[in-house]
Amino acid sequence: MRSCGVSNFERYMGDYCWVNLSYTVVAFTKQTLGFLEEVLKLHMALLESLVEVMPVAAQNVDYSLRYE
Repeated sequence: MRSCGVSNFERYMGDYCWVNLSYTVVAFTKQTLGFLEEVLKLHMALLESLVEVMPVAAQNVDYSLRYE
């Protein structure tokens, strides 16, 4: 945790194995994970679209260069 900028992480620990988290931190983490899950779905849709579009775009450029 020191490499992440938390120099006194022990103060947040209880019984040497538990980390005390506030309700706000847990709620924020849940919301962020849900958001990231949706972003990954959109990422895959974007990649699939690019995979379909790029070969056609390359063919158009090839055609334009050959027949100008």
